[in-house]
Amino acid sequence: MSTETISSLRALQIKEVSEVLEIKENIAEALLAKVKWNQDKLMTEYFNDQEAFLKSAGIELRKEDKPPKEPSQDQVDCTICFDSYPRDAVTSMDTCGHTFCNDCWSDMLEVQIKEGHTFDISCMHTGCAELVPPSIVDRLVCPETRLKYSRFLSKTFVEHAQHIRWCPAPGCDNAITDPVTEGKIRVATCTCGNRICWDCQKEAHPPIACKFLEQFEEIVRKDEKNLGFMIDNNLDANTLKWMQENTKQCPFCGVVVQKHNGCYCMTCKKCNQNWCWLCSQAWAPTHTNHFKCTTYKAGGSQLSNKPRYKDKDTFKSRLHLEKLAHYCKLFQEQTKAIQLESNSELKTTDENKVKALKAEFESLDTSF
Repeated sequence: MSTETISSLRALQIKEVSEVLEIKENIAEALLAKVKWNQDKLMTEYFNDQEAFLKSAGIELRKEDKPPKEPSQDQVDCTICFDSYPRDAVTSMDTCGHTFCNDCWSDMLEVQIKEGHTFDISCMHTGCAELVPPSIVDRLVCPETRLKYSRFLSKTFVEHAQHIRWCPAPGCDNAITDPVTEGKIRVATCTCGNRICWDCQKEAHPPIACKFLEQFEEIVRKDEKNLGFMIDNNLDANTLKWMQENTKQCPFCGVVVQKHNGCYCMTCKKCNQNWCWLCSQAWAPTHTNHFKCTTYKAGGSQLSNKPRYKDKDTFKSRLHLEKLAHYCKLFQEQTKAIQLESNSELKTTDENKVKALKAEFESLDTSF
């Protein structure tokens, strides 16, 4: 959905509310913004308590039926700068009748729009809360500010509308709507080819539910460093088993240390700390015998380097990591396949367009 389509959809919704409630379009816009563009909610709140709803939106409808009279004299005084201007150099509000020179209008509108205000810009007269209609804004601001004003309106509309989302693809300014259910996941596809999950706003992930994807990503984040090492080196369960039997992490810096043979006193090459291979505690001052651990109270013949004396929790965590790496690879491959398929579809579409244009050109050429 392009920016122009968004503006048209937004204008259509404003017009519908304006016609049903018989109010001005800028007031209808303010009310829609109040309820985050939920038209059903607007109607419910409006008819339940009209006065309270309008007041909560900062709007006061005037009771008089006759519109305010515009100044009839040739010269009009601006109550902002206190200068006199010809009638064609001032602009009046059609609701409250307050009149100001175009220069003061322009200066005020430029400042308000730069600060991010759009539909909530009110009359400059002290104590007047009447909203400035877009027609005045479009006529009195420079083209650059007018474009910014239009973008702010579209941005606010999309961010609050329940049926529209911005496409998160880099460089894409389109919006996405009309999600299609794939399994239990609602997926929306942008014209640029990007697919997103409608609920979590992440890359489309059918058939995985959002909560399971979140759990998966949380696990990956926790083991990101080790997981990357495993994937890069293609480690499997047998390799992990060998690592469990022959390596341990230094209890001081965490680097993996391999034990070939010799005594239980290990020296880490990274942090230069001495520690016991069996209990993973600092060597000094409790350890005195290089072939006996005081914590285990057993000698080398009784506690040799065998799997049954290894830390089972560590082994389980490494096997868990191996399983996680396996599914990470599958996830990456599946994502890559989806991207290739999407690119292929776009390429096919472009090729079909080229063929159609070529055929049309050839038919024109033969007609001559």
